[in-house]
Amino acid sequence: VIVNIPDYTLSVMRGGKRTFHTRIVVGKKDTPSPVFSDEIESVQVNPTWHVPPAILARNPGLVSRGDFVVSRRADGSVGARQRPGPQNALGQIKVNFPNPFLVYLHDTPDKHLFKLDKRAYSSGCMRVENPDQFAAQVLSIGAAQGNNYTPAQLTGMYNKSERVMSLTTRVPIHLVYMNAYVADGQLVVKPDLYDYDARVRSALKGRYIVVQERSQRGSSVSRAPRPVSPPQRCQMGQG
Repeated sequence: VIVNIPDYTLSVMRGGKRTFHTRIVVGKKDTPSPVFSDEIESVQVNPTWHVPPAILARNPGLVSRGDFVVSRRADGSVGARQRPGPQNALGQIKVNFPNPFLVYLHDTPDKHLFKLDKRAYSSGCMRVENPDQFAAQVLSIGAAQGNNYTPAQLTGMYNKSERVMSLTTRVPIHLVYMNAYVADGQLVVKPDLYDYDARVRSALKGRYIVVQERSQRGSSVSRAPRPVSPPQRCQMGQG
């Protein structure tokens, strides 16, 4: 899976060919989507949204809505979560790849944003225009044989009951920042959404910029252990 942030697109590549392509919404300039590589571990249908403390601090009125549950944590701080449903901020599908930046790919009830050419409106996560089709692609690659799902089957699960489908084979995902690339033999240049070109020019000249933004800092992350395959023995005469 390749997420090109300044291009506002997501692609699935299989066998060197693109099998799926869709629009996405990415992080705003002051809350940029990070650049890194990881592995998708699960698909979640009807997800619960656990409101990040920073978003809750900026929007305390959120918890007055009927679909939010407010609780007090062990350390005395207040936490909030939004129940699954069509108005959930994550929509009805979430694709998980645990990472230090706490970002993921998800559906959204704000479908109108996909009609815009410039789509930097999130707090760092990436919203997917066709999440059911994307999730079906991921499951067809990473789920155990016989456990694949069609988009129609996934949308048929939409309700208020959370369901997690773990992948038996993790799917590589790359969040990249390519605002200049070649497509069909033509050079495509996109606006430098986060002004990263200035950093590259500065570094090439031996001048370095101190970066304070969120996308360059991470938190600890716990990852499910990777299944261990039995060791492969080398044959005589082979490396």
